[in-house]
Amino acid sequence: MRTRQSSGLATLTADFFVMSNGGKYMPRPTRPPHDGTVKNPKTFLTALQLLRSSGPRSLSTAAGTPFTAEARIASRGKHIGKNCIKIARDGKSRAYIYECCWGHVTNCSRTYIDVYSPNI
Repeated sequence: MRTRQSSGLATLTADFFVMSNGGKYMPRPTRPPHDGTVKNPKTFLTALQLLRSSGPRSLSTAAGTPFTAEARIASRGKHIGKNCIKIARDGKSRAYIYECCWGHVTNCSRTYIDVYSPNI
């Protein structure tokens, strides 16, 4: 078992970090945008229309983690003016899913969306 100090904030031990506050987390490998595939039961447009008609929906991942999905129109960035689905958890934005991202493990920003999109 190898251990090293990383920026004084965390110590790497085996396959996880031990935070200076005693907590542990496993870093996920960075994947490129639109990496991998996910089988979503709905198309992006169907999911978007459902969220538009129902308003923000409280959902949960397969592991039971609650999140909120909401239909939006991007107001900044390279997707300005395009339809998107905003994913929030604990009142904070976690990811934006655009039509080009639908069906992939990661979105344009390399954020993992595979745990959210199948449940929308």
